[in-house]
Amino acid sequence: MGYATDNFGMRFKYLRELAGLNQAEMAKYLGVSRGAISYYENGERTPDIEFLEKVQNFFDLPYEYVLGRTENAKEEFAFCEEAFGLSDTALNTMDANNMIGHIISSFLEHDSFNHFYGLLERLDMEKYYIAPNSVLYDPAKKPLTRSEIEYISFLISNSLQSIIADILDKEYHSELFANLRPEDIEKKLSDIENAFIELDIQEKEKEAALEKTMEEFHESGNVKFSIRKKVHAALGNFNYPK
Repeated sequence: MGYATDNFGMRFKYLRELAGLNQAEMAKYLGVSRGAISYYENGERTPDIEFLEKVQNFFDLPYEYVLGRTENAKEEFAFCEEAFGLSDTALNTMDANNMIGHIISSFLEHDSFNHFYGLLERLDMEKYYIAPNSVLYDPAKKPLTRSEIEYISFLISNSLQSIIADILDKEYHSELFANLRPEDIEKKLSDIENAFIELDIQEKEKEAALEKTMEEFHESGNVKFSIRKKVHAALGNFNYPK
């Protein structure tokens, strides 16, 4: 069958197996025959909108993930991997700590970013000049020597270090403590530390409340919830709230 059908079939089978269900059990939950499940998983039948909705609702996952178009199971990241080239690990790390995203934004907006990018691009383009099947192939070009690569890497490292140092200086010194007396700086640092402690306490309380809710659902015999929880945990979404 087609690319989309095959992708869905593989993803559907993967989710079913994560849930610990056999084809007959999956068929019962979705209201179809066991044979239909087999057809879908083997790419022998294209899912219609109604069936896709059943699968999406059952597992409570984004359509793009259910269809096999993305490797990230979080709704807010469904298109990010393809659009920005960020891996699942990178997206999840940024989601857990928005300071990282802020630093990256500051880096991309920095006055010296074009210089940094130019160095990267230069190193990247060199391989196309020496590849015979490349439209940029230049027979007169020679591969970079190790010393040339090390020199460009040195320039890239220096540029990166300079940009990051400037960003951190502005973020955590110039803007935060400018024109403050030593005692004011000490108080501000103390306030920041207390704010982080309070935030940590609140997060732990939320996690405890969420865990309690999840346990109550589990104890009440909510089979679908238990299956969803199992699948989401396997996919790395340990804070599954539904």
